[in-house]
Amino acid sequence: MIHLTKNRYKPLNVAFEAFQLFADEHIEMVQFCLNNEEQIELHSMPVKVVFYVLEGIGLFLHEHAEILVQKGDVLIVEPHSKRGWKSLSNSHIHVLVIKQF
Repeated sequence: MIHLTKNRYKPLNVAFEAFQLFADEHIEMVQFCLNNEEQIELHSMPVKVVFYVLEGIGLFLHEHAEILVQKGDVLIVEPHSKRGWKSLSNSHIHVLVIKQF
C-alpha cells in the first residue's frame, strides 16, 4: 500500500498550477488547475490518458472540436491524439490526469 499526502506532491514546472501525485513505470497521476481563460495548448502523447474533472467547468480541446466539460466528467484519450484544455472566463477547472504507460 502507498499513502500519499498533499505535502508530498511534486510541483510541475509549467505555466499553470500542476502537481505530480504519483508515478511509477506503469502509471502517472497529475492534478492541474486552470483559472480565468488559462489554456493548455493542443499536444499529443504516446500513451492513453484518462481525465477526470474534479471541480469547475471548462473546455476540453480535441483536435478540431471543443467539448464543454464539468465536475464529474471523464474523458479517455487514445495515444497520439491531440488534446488541450481551457478554463472559461471568471471560472476554474481542476482535473485529475491518469497516464497509462
